[in-house]
Amino acid sequence: MSSSAVVTATVEVALDPLTAFEVFTGEIGQWWRPGPINWNDPGRAVGIRIEPGVGGRWIEVYDAATGEGFECGRIRVWEPGARLVVSYRDAGRDLDDTEVEIRFARVPAGGPSLKAARTSTGGSLTLIESHTTGGAPMHVHGGEDECFYVVEGTIVVHCGDDVFEAGP
Repeated sequence: MSSSAVVTATVEVALDPLTAFEVFTGEIGQWWRPGPINWNDPGRAVGIRIEPGVGGRWIEVYDAATGEGFECGRIRVWEPGARLVVSYRDAGRDLDDTEVEIRFARVPAGGPSLKAARTSTGGSLTLIESHTTGGAPMHVHGGEDECFYVVEGTIVVHCGDDVFEAGP
C-alpha cells in the first residue's frame, strides 16, 4: 500500500457523537465481529479492547484474566466525541503502520435523535426520536422489542403476517 492511499468509509448510527465515541472505544468488544479475517491470531483471540487516551493500546486480547495480547495499534489522538487516530498494526502484513482516523459528527437535521442510550439505561432501553418518511427497511429483531409512539401522521408496521396501521 502506498503512503498516499486513502480509504474513506462512512457509517451513520443513531447516537450523538460523544456516545458513539464511547461505544466505539469502550464497548468495542461487544460490537467487533470475531472471525478469521478480523483477528491477527484467531486461534488465541478471546476479545478486543482499547485503552483510553493518547498512548493507549488497541489490543487483541489473548488472556481474558489480564486483558493482554497482541497490540494492534497505539492511540495518537483521543478527542472524545470528535476524533480518534490510531497507528494500526496487522501482524506483519502490508497494513502495518497505517494511520486510521475515525471522526464522530452529528447527523444533519432531520436524522434520528438519541434520547436515551443502552449505556445510560443499563442496557434496558434505547429511545430514538425520528422524523421520517418511508420508515426503516424491513428487518427482524431477534433479541429485543421495538415499539413506536406516533405523534403525527401514520405508521404501518408488519409483524409476521400481521399488518398494523397506527396514528397519533
